[in-house]
Amino acid sequence: MALRIDNGEVIKVIDRSLPEIFYNSRMSDIHQILKYCYILPLVGVDLIEIDSGVIKKIGKLPVGVNFIYRLKSEHDIDICIKHNINYCVVNWVKLMNPFFYNCLEKDEFNITAEFEANSVHDLKKLYRLLEIKKMKKIDNIRIVGLSRMLSDSWADVITNIKENHGVNVDICPRNNFYLATSISVEAAMKSVGTVTAAFGGIGRNGGFTPLEEFLMAIKVLMNIKNKLKLDLLPKLSELYTNMTRNSISDKKPIIGKEIFKYESGIHASGIEKNPATYEPYDPLEVGLERKLVIGKHSGSSAVLSKLNEMGNICDKNDIQNILIKVREKSIEAKRDLNDCEIQEIFYMLKS
Repeated sequence: MALRIDNGEVIKVIDRSLPEIFYNSRMSDIHQILKYCYILPLVGVDLIEIDSGVIKKIGKLPVGVNFIYRLKSEHDIDICIKHNINYCVVNWVKLMNPFFYNCLEKDEFNITAEFEANSVHDLKKLYRLLEIKKMKKIDNIRIVGLSRMLSDSWADVITNIKENHGVNVDICPRNNFYLATSISVEAAMKSVGTVTAAFGGIGRNGGFTPLEEFLMAIKVLMNIKNKLKLDLLPKLSELYTNMTRNSISDKKPIIGKEIFKYESGIHASGIEKNPATYEPYDPLEVGLERKLVIGKHSGSSAVLSKLNEMGNICDKNDIQNILIKVREKSIEAKRDLNDCEIQEIFYMLKS
């Protein structure tokens, strides 16, 4: 699909979550894997990265989905040919093997060379390797790491690599210091052609850019023209949870179930008057709903709104008494109150 920006630039997105999911997982429900593969392109993914481990789980790849294969041996070349996979990613050191490279070139693969760079010094090393032709002639370079980029000079070096050596640059930041999303967004703003991420940020050695965070960030900040079906993210989250056996935090940005939950008086009042005061995008865009919860921090307007939401007509003169009981009950229970508990307090004071 390729994401089209308002300024005419195009960004390709690769998701590499499947190899990370199955690295330690024995999950073998093929139907869930296939659903996962079919939904990823709908939310904005161009290529889904797989390896021999994923192939063993799936067997036959789904039709109409584009894959990029991680090559580790000559045997993997045969797998790519068998499954009609034209895109491959391979460590740049492996490409120094003339026999291996010639095999790839003979079969006309679209090759992405992967290079680890965690500092500007590493990026400059890559620039020199390209300059002195130490790397084989390739069209695409994936830069993995970028975790210690403390200034914005890294983006300038990448731009120079792209412009002076005529290669497409794919960045795949690690999330060791929780900067991967910001690095990916900055790269997109600097016209880097491809970003590799992973759903939920899953990955070894710190994980990678969370796919959902990157997609929503550039949609909000860069005016994406494509109609991304980000309302399917909850379904992806469900499949992801089933495949990894790991739950997603309710507070996780973009996909957390409770990120649109609000309680405090000022917050509740602001949401009621203008949701954009607190929300950079509509919750429906990511398949979630705004939820008003009542607890010890709630104010009278929030409690009144909640009662109206449940169909109760409450006199403004009674709301303070109800609010006192609500706060007492919430403090005693050490949690927010559910609708039944609020209803019970309302009827008790009305009777």
